[in-house]
Amino acid sequence: MNYRAEIDGLRAVALLPVIFFHAGFSLFKGGFVGVDIFFVISGYLITTVLIEDLKNQSFSIINFYERRARRLLPALFFVMLACIPFAWYLMLPNQIKDFSQSLVAVSLFSSNFLFWRESGYFDSETEEKPLLHTWSLAVEEQFYILFPIFLILVWKYDKNRVGYAILFLTILSLLLSEWGWRYKPTANFYLAPTRAWELLLGSIAALIIQDKGVQKNNFLSLSGFTLIIFSIFLYDNTSPFPSIYTLLPAAGAILVILFADKETLIARFLSSKLLVGIGLISYSTYLWHQPLFAFYRLSILNSPSIGSLLGFSCLSFVLGFLSWKYLESPVRNKNLIKRKTIFLISFCFVIFFCSFGYIGHKTNGFEDYLLEGDQLLLYKSTSRSSELDCNKEFSDCFNFTDGKKNILLLGDSNAYHFSKGLKEISDELDYEYAQFTMGGCMPLANFHRLDESRIFNETCISYNDKVRRGIANLVNKIDIVVISAAWLIYYNGSDLFKEISKQRAIQGLSNISISLNGIEEVPHYKKEEVFGSYFDNILNLLRLKSNNVIILGPIPPALMNFNRKDSLLTPQNLKFQDFAQQSNELRSIIKKRSLDQKIHFLEIDSGFCDEDECRVTLGGLFLYGDSYHLSNIGQEKIIQPALRNKIEEIRALSAEVK
Repeated sequence: MNYRAEIDGLRAVALLPVIFFHAGFSLFKGGFVGVDIFFVISGYLITTVLIEDLKNQSFSIINFYERRARRLLPALFFVMLACIPFAWYLMLPNQIKDFSQSLVAVSLFSSNFLFWRESGYFDSETEEKPLLHTWSLAVEEQFYILFPIFLILVWKYDKNRVGYAILFLTILSLLLSEWGWRYKPTANFYLAPTRAWELLLGSIAALIIQDKGVQKNNFLSLSGFTLIIFSIFLYDNTSPFPSIYTLLPAAGAILVILFADKETLIARFLSSKLLVGIGLISYSTYLWHQPLFAFYRLSILNSPSIGSLLGFSCLSFVLGFLSWKYLESPVRNKNLIKRKTIFLISFCFVIFFCSFGYIGHKTNGFEDYLLEGDQLLLYKSTSRSSELDCNKEFSDCFNFTDGKKNILLLGDSNAYHFSKGLKEISDELDYEYAQFTMGGCMPLANFHRLDESRIFNETCISYNDKVRRGIANLVNKIDIVVISAAWLIYYNGSDLFKEISKQRAIQGLSNISISLNGIEEVPHYKKEEVFGSYFDNILNLLRLKSNNVIILGPIPPALMNFNRKDSLLTPQNLKFQDFAQQSNELRSIIKKRSLDQKIHFLEIDSGFCDEDECRVTLGGLFLYGDSYHLSNIGQEKIIQPALRNKIEEIRALSAEVK
């Protein structure tokens, strides 16, 4: 295979926006498309090597996997090993447990499955996962395992049909991704079946070049480069990926690969010493950048500064160069290190990481080793559990037994976090129980969240439509509806206490912004009117179909970052006057609607606050599980008694009326 310097330059163009995107620089909001460019390049290079070996009848599956092992594993295992002491020092046990699981998953080329099950790629807390970026390596490794076998089989059957077979799989995978972003967006993002078409596009480019060579076309190669740059600055976390949108950067990479002959302007630019140098160290640099950012964020309480993030970006290049020069390059020398040695050392590392990961998982992140005494009790008190939503057919969830009292819980994760307690109350007082909650989704609303993706907003609005229809179609009335949400952050934004706390108050949330049309944020001077109308609409529906509606008031946030060891072990209370200042307007809106005898406004902040401050602990244990969700202790000690008293009060009044 002839060396093409411009391909290394294209690697640099793919790498830089990925690093700046993970650093959090808003200018590179679409920097994640660099991964898609890497996929296309990998598909092109691997297919070129395989086709040449097949043509020369020199293909060996063992040789192929040996080359992949020499290329990928040494730097990867070294970075994983380097992460362990930093994780031990900076992480809390629950984070170390997650990290331990990721060590196993990365070792077994399956980290994309793990991160698919854990969270979405654009969630804030993923910034603190040091091995998150290995999901893309897992996709490539899975491709490297399966694609050679597929290619050999098709080649032996009819080598003239290889192109058609690859084209068929490409179209199939692209269509699957178009379905996936609509219905299974997280799986669509992480898993190989919906990513394969990007690598296969590179394979198609390899077949074309095998037949016709690299063509000289300044216009097409420049157009391809423009598409790549355009997508970096056009796309953001609301863009569905992968999907037909991904064709923009992928097609751009294909045009560069096909038409950037060494005499074209783009090839000359990409072949510059600087870009080629960055491209050569791109793999190791990619491996280092995410752990550096993650551990830096874990080491500070405040938001990271631009200067520090630039510094760590530069450090990733330094470490990438050192890894490339002193680890990657020597290991690729077959005369220096034999095949058996590579396989044996790799096997030993896999055993080590799997063993460490298994122990970390079974010991809940080595919690008994990392914390002791009051610290361990304080940490363990942040645990929380909840009832799951109804998992039957949607309409069946409303099938309450005739003649039996019932309770329906509606809301977002602020309702979900005390659902276990409400279910226990329902059982104790002989009420049937149903629950409809969706995290981050304002109950029964048609609002858009500008900080969320289009997929999320469509799912939320569709979910609320189903719940509204279910309630409207009820034949018998619901005895009690309990509705709760993160009213305060929907109203004011999740960074409302940021200046007070001098750190991000609500970890795990971007600054929430509500929109009526999905384009413009509702300005604050209109919030009272908009939220007043919202409460009028939902209460009008609930009045018709229920005897009593309990609206839980806003919960004061915990001004701490529960993902930071230093912050968690030094609890910080919120001044009551700060909470009152931010919540009085919203509480006034709800109070006006609670004059109706069917509407009960349950102000629960009194359980947390006195006239001076709002506490986050009780008896040395946390009332919170994170900044805006209660722990089991919080819901048992504060919410559950308040709800039980209110429900018993309603039941007593109902008995008097009868």
